[in-house]
Amino acid sequence: AAPRAPPSQPASAGRRSAPKKSGGGGGGGSRPAAAPSGPGNVDNFGAGGRLTPSLESWCREQMTALNGSDDLTLVSFCMTLTDRDEIRQYLTAYLGNTPGVNSFATEFIRRTKGGGPGSEWESA
Repeated sequence: AAPRAPPSQPASAGRRSAPKKSGGGGGGGSRPAAAPSGPGNVDNFGAGGRLTPSLESWCREQMTALNGSDDLTLVSFCMTLTDRDEIRQYLTAYLGNTPGVNSFATEFIRRTKGGGPGSEWESA
C-alpha cells in the first residue's frame, strides 16, 4: 500500500515541516476544510469513528505537555492508521524521539488499537 501523506504540522510545534507533495498543479479544491478545534469536533479524517470524550481529553493533555499545543490534527491522522509501527513513526517524527513521546505512543496505541477493555474508540 502507498504511504499516506502526513497531516500539516501546527505552526506552534516548529520542530519539522511537513513534506511537500510534488507534481500536480492547480488549486486542488479536494482538501476538506478543517473542523473547528474543540471537544467533540475530532472526526478522524472521515474514518467513520470519533475519539471518546475521555480519550480526546487525555490526548489534549498529552499533546500540550509534549509540544505546548492541544491541537489534535496529528492524533486524528494517527487514528486513521492501522499499523502500530506506522503510528509510532509519525508520532516520533512530529513530536520527537523522547521517552515522553514514546510513552504517549505506547499508551495511545493501547487505548485506540488494543481492542480490549481499555480501548476507547467509538464507532460512528
